[in-house]
Amino acid sequence: MAWTTPKTWALNDPLNASNLNTYIRDNQQALKNTVDSHESALSNLAANLVHRIRTVTGSEISLATNADVFGSPLLDLTVAKASANVMAGCQVTFREPASGSSVDFEPLELRLRCYQQTPQKTADVLLDYVVQDGAVISLAPTTVFLGFARGTVSFSVTLTAGGPVYLRPGDHTIWAMEL
Repeated sequence: MAWTTPKTWALNDPLNASNLNTYIRDNQQALKNTVDSHESALSNLAANLVHRIRTVTGSEISLATNADVFGSPLLDLTVAKASANVMAGCQVTFREPASGSSVDFEPLELRLRCYQQTPQKTADVLLDYVVQDGAVISLAPTTVFLGFARGTVSFSVTLTAGGPVYLRPGDHTIWAMEL
């Protein structure tokens, strides 16, 4: 049912079934249909969201350069459409070593990778951060990866430069969804 612009009522306008059905019943149904449609879209998005959490308890974990932040298995998303755009992101909190340590400082670089084996396709986003003595750095990249084919798309988060750093206690999350 389509929305009908509400009537501006005048004195002595008839209050009959036709007017009540058009301006009250039908418009309420149009509003409900819109809400139902949005709820359905949100439900589809939620069903299409995959995530993985790595929880660090107790002490920080030292990560060297080229370490996979989330370890194995990698996060996988099954793409339902023949060609799809995929959005992915992560939330990771590191601490850099303090300047008094014996560690040489390098820029911290984190790579969020999206890849597919068949057909083969890889896309990366790199995030660079300047080292600050003992600084806590919270990384929250989100990016869209374009044109992946139907099938399984995998994701990883790798420390590509700047190690060692320390993965802080708490929850670290990687997530992805087909758009």
